[in-house]
Amino acid sequence: MPAAFVYTCHMRKFAAFIALLSGLGFGLPAAYGTRYFARYGFAWRFIGFQTHETGPFFEQFGIFTSWPLIAGFVLVCAAEVACGLLLWADKPAGRWLAFALLPFELAYWAGFVLPFGPVGGVIRTVCLLLSKPSESKSIHSVRRLSAFRAKRVPKTRSQP
Repeated sequence: MPAAFVYTCHMRKFAAFIALLSGLGFGLPAAYGTRYFARYGFAWRFIGFQTHETGPFFEQFGIFTSWPLIAGFVLVCAAEVACGLLLWADKPAGRWLAFALLPFELAYWAGFVLPFGPVGGVIRTVCLLLSKPSESKSIHSVRRLSAFRAKRVPKTRSQP
């Protein structure tokens, strides 16, 4: 295998890992936090830290913590997990989804003052920008498929 393909593959897999880690790492506590806020009316605390209290970014627009706001963050995290799975499977939609989700993720990360979210987003984006979309893979798979079909064509018997 060419070194460029291996490098591109590793960068894409690392971006997928970061997306999965970020989506699950923020999404699972947010799912619990949504239920907690809907039940008790205030944000859940984890090891003494408030998990989903609004920060200055949301407050300047008059947005305060509510369970629909946290549920929206859960949806963004679920989309990020889907993005990570698509990237891991080397699907072109994963690359586009990663770039499309970034503005929504940045808004929630800034709104809930989550310091590690932007770091993961920058790492994921840099990895995707350094990796090239692999069009050669699809060409090779088409060639393999056509070769496979050629082998399966039944032989015709010659007429006497």
